[in-house]
Amino acid sequence: MSLSEIYTNLYFQKYAKKDADLFCPDLIVFNTKDLTTLWTEIRYYDPHADIPYWACVWPGGRALAKYILDHLDLTEKRVLDFACGSGISTLACACKGAIVTGIDIDPCAIIVANHTLQCNQRKAELLLMDLFSDLTMLNGPVHEIVEHDEGTTNDMEDIANWIHQRYDILVAADIFYHQALSLKLKKLIKYLRIPVYISDPGRMYLPFDILSPVHRYQIPVFKEIEGVNVREGTIYQKKIS
Repeated sequence: MSLSEIYTNLYFQKYAKKDADLFCPDLIVFNTKDLTTLWTEIRYYDPHADIPYWACVWPGGRALAKYILDHLDLTEKRVLDFACGSGISTLACACKGAIVTGIDIDPCAIIVANHTLQCNQRKAELLLMDLFSDLTMLNGPVHEIVEHDEGTTNDMEDIANWIHQRYDILVAADIFYHQALSLKLKKLIKYLRIPVYISDPGRMYLPFDILSPVHRYQIPVFKEIEGVNVREGTIYQKKIS
């Protein structure tokens, strides 16, 4: 059994609570209010294990799901949910009739997202994938995508073209939390010629020069996790050049 299977089995057996989402009550999701204790148990297996962010629905994903449900017509649209996490935005896309693919670099997130879809009786493709390093495995002869702080122009054009061939819309929640990743994402978004919707809870690396706010939310959250009952979140769309 892999570590990700051990972690998620532990989560579902002892910590996960299945309930209607705080902001999107038609969606059934998994959460825990005891993230610290779960992390402590996971670190018994791996002292260097990351915080299990996949164990909760976070404000950015919750706001994105709400916006998708209330404002987007995705019938038969091919949607890429970048960094899908525990799957609430992927689920929302599926509920709106999209042909949706959720990708994430964390295998635990993919497992939880799959459970989320199953308990809502919805279908989506879920891929364990790092878009900036795994493209060659999916796309065959494209040149190797080399890891850089920002990524070369050719890298980002290749990734954008790969997305254009397969998807009509890209959505993502809370992705501008790390400077190096944010530089790559900004460059990629510039090359995308499809609608892009980003949910952000106020991260410092958000590229305001390429994104326009379209909706703001006061998002209910768990005080045990966030320290408050409400967080503000904003939905952005790529600016039209």
